[in-house]
Amino acid sequence: MSETIEGLVKRHGEHHKVNIKYGYILFVLTVILYLIFHQFPRLIPITQRLRNYITLFLLLLSYIIIQNYNSLSDASVYTKRLARLSVALLPLDFFLTLKVPGVNAVDYLGLVWLHKWVSRVIVAGGAAHGIAYVVLFFQKNELSHLLRFLNILGVVAWFGFIAMVVISLRTFRRKIYKWFYSVHVVLAYSMLILIQFHARPGVSLFTLINAAVIIYSIAVKFLYSSTLLPTEFQHIERENSDLCVVEIINCPFLDDKTATNGGHLRISGFSPKNPLYYLNSSHPYTMIKHNNSVKLVIKRTNFSIPKGSSLTTFGPFASAVPTPIPNSSKLLFIAGGSGISFTLSLYQQYRQQPDVQVRFVWVIRDIRDLWVLNEFGVDPSSTKSPVEVYVTNSKSSEIQGNEQRVGLMNDVELDEFQSKDELSKSLEADGRIKFHKPFIPELIADFFGDDTNSTGSIISCGSQSMNAECEEAVNTEPYKERGIVCYNEVYEM
Repeated sequence: MSETIEGLVKRHGEHHKVNIKYGYILFVLTVILYLIFHQFPRLIPITQRLRNYITLFLLLLSYIIIQNYNSLSDASVYTKRLARLSVALLPLDFFLTLKVPGVNAVDYLGLVWLHKWVSRVIVAGGAAHGIAYVVLFFQKNELSHLLRFLNILGVVAWFGFIAMVVISLRTFRRKIYKWFYSVHVVLAYSMLILIQFHARPGVSLFTLINAAVIIYSIAVKFLYSSTLLPTEFQHIERENSDLCVVEIINCPFLDDKTATNGGHLRISGFSPKNPLYYLNSSHPYTMIKHNNSVKLVIKRTNFSIPKGSSLTTFGPFASAVPTPIPNSSKLLFIAGGSGISFTLSLYQQYRQQPDVQVRFVWVIRDIRDLWVLNEFGVDPSSTKSPVEVYVTNSKSSEIQGNEQRVGLMNDVELDEFQSKDELSKSLEADGRIKFHKPFIPELIADFFGDDTNSTGSIISCGSQSMNAECEEAVNTEPYKERGIVCYNEVYEM
């Protein structure tokens, strides 16, 4: 009997710590991965194909490490290893959420896709670990082990993983984003505490790294936050338009070197002294420097900026587009809706340079949003830097020349309508306003032409599909050989 016990103890001791080294190996590899994408972004362009390669790399790496152990008969070793590898990925996942104004070498928004995929691998590993242990306990008739205190913590953590999967579904994330974000953060922090006590052998090193990253992110958010009083910003609106311009007067960071054209700041309704400020989401708004102030073009949605209350700004963050833009002899700007805030500031900057040829294309749903161009002093009749507008809502064309509608307006509404009508007529007279969706490849071909010596860049901001269409076009041979590149930012939940 004593020999049997001795054999069991020895066997447990051999396997108990065998997975630790694999966790450290994966952690070191993730550090290298983070440095490549976060510190040297220009060495490797982030394309959809590369994203797929990285995801495949993580999955294959996990598979190879799991299969690297010889004792296939001991399923618990692999079950524990799944959890250990998931924990080893947590530091990378938290680092990818860091937002540090003026320090990030690449716009943190550009790595959201990697954060999502790493999170999915972590949740999948943690969920599989829990299910596998239930199966093992059932086969050994040891389900009562689930009621042990440390295992109960693991069960709670498992349900936390499942909850994160549910609230991360596209439907929930879009409809209740603010709740999604807060619950997501609370669950993530709770997982760290539960896993610290549940894991055997311990994961204290990973817990300390994760805690340090969280504390650092909170400190940065506090130090780089500023309060805006209701008197320090104003709303500029037009009736029946979905777009609103918010002007920040006497902006405290106007001269900040990171407050570049195309850069952004994040805004929250909570004070930095309120703990909820760190548990709730803030929203990014692209800045446009205009007449010694900062203006934001915002679509009226759940993320509109409220009137009459103090706000907290976090930032500013530099633009994802490099300054100056490489290959800037010809620049094509394509914006969708409120994405004009990202492209317009860069367009205004480069259209004043005599050696740069630019064109601005704006895709909107409603013709009544055209007033935004007037607000920023854009000259639609310019031949050097032409402006083209595509109106995708067919009903907008009916507004033009609708005398019955004009007859029912009061004086203020009539003035506003006539100014919008004059602008749209000016654009339409030159053939620069069209009531249909643009064909992106045709726009690009028309602008860059067939000259093989001609190069340039495309800057697009709008929906994921619109940006993808721009990227696909420049990845074709005629443009790829000429070195034409595409920079974009997604304006979509």
